[in-house]
Amino acid sequence: MDDNPNTVESGKPRRRWFQFRLRTLLIGVALLGAACSYVAHEVKFVRDRQVFLNASLSHFCFSQEMTDDDTTITGVRRWLGDTGMKVITFMPLFDGPPENSDEELRTARRLFPEARVVRVGSDE
Repeated sequence: MDDNPNTVESGKPRRRWFQFRLRTLLIGVALLGAACSYVAHEVKFVRDRQVFLNASLSHFCFSQEMTDDDTTITGVRRWLGDTGMKVITFMPLFDGPPENSDEELRTARRLFPEARVVRVGSDE
């Protein structure tokens, strides 16, 4: 009888499963973690954009023009349902501007860097 642990009684070699070094495993886990982190960041960004658009409907009447240029939005964000914007125009619903209109405009500019964000009645 052969003392080799890689053979079974019939003499055929046993099938060996994948073997990795610890360093290879750590590199793989780090790469997977980086990819998951990137996708999680993009999911949060797309969700923040959608929440902003839905929440702003109660404060402002605004129009948005979507862009046909696919280069402004990454493939992952497009896959998550995001669309690019050209112009976002804010129009206050009431006579006076809302208290947080400047903050809303700053948030819109941060969330939609590809768009021109303007307020009707101002030269911004």
